Formats: sequence, structure tokens, C-alpha cells
Amino acid sequence: MREIKFRAQTLDGSWVYTSPEVMFNFVGEFAYLPGRGQGASIIPFVKGTIGQLTGVKDKNGAEIYEGDILEHRPSDYDPEERWDRYEVKWHNHGFVAAWERDPELKNKDNDGLNDSHLDIELIGNIHETPELLGARS
Repeated sequence: MREIKFRAQTLDGSWVYTSPEVMFNFVGEFAYLPGRGQGASIIPFVKGTIGQLTGVKDKNGAEIYEGDILEHRPSDYDPEERWDRYEVKWHNHGFVAAWERDPELKNKDNDGLNDSHLDIELIGNIHETPELLGARS
């Protein structure tokens, strides 16, 4: 069973991840609960930046979240070449790696995101580095 975890970007640009002490309310702020019996601190985050953990890691072991940008780099290709890039999205009951040339998922070749993607690398996310998806910039 995969871990259910979320992240969101705070107004100062840092990221906060859910844990037993952090809960998101999904309307523009999250509550940090420092301990039982103590008051909660409410810290605003950037709306639209909540992303769920997919349960998949890239080839370097980095956790992949909804909204991340991945690059596919097969080991047998020229390292100077720019590889295909994908945005991680939720689509039809699962996470997919949506090809940058087909962000609306019209092509049936958009791939589900699973553990067989051993040659993908996390290179950014749509909130901090949207320019990495060249087809949309």
C-alpha cells in the first residue's frame, strides 16, 4: 500500500509536506499542529500548488508528486540531446506522465506512472520551473 502524502508551496517559496503534524485544508492554507494540547498555527500557501505523492520514485530515488516535471533519458541515447519531458497529472483514476506535446492527454500514448519507469528523472515542477515544459512556454 502506498503512502498518502501531499505537499504545497508556502508564500515564501518553501515547500511543506503532510505528516502527522501538518494537515492541509485544501482552500488556501494549512494548519501546523505543533503538539497535542497546543494551539495550531495557520500558514497560507500558494493556491493550486497542492500535489499528491504518486508513490513512485525517479531513477535517483526522489519522490514524485503531482505537478512534477520528469525527463525521460534512456541510457543508450546521446547525452547532449534534449529528451522528452512530462508533467505528472491525475487522470482517469491514476497518475500519468503527460507528454509535454500533449498536455490535454488526447494521445493514447500518454503513459501511466508506475515503478517500471526506471529511466525517468525529476527535473522540476510546474510551479517553480514551468519553462522546462518547452511546448507550453
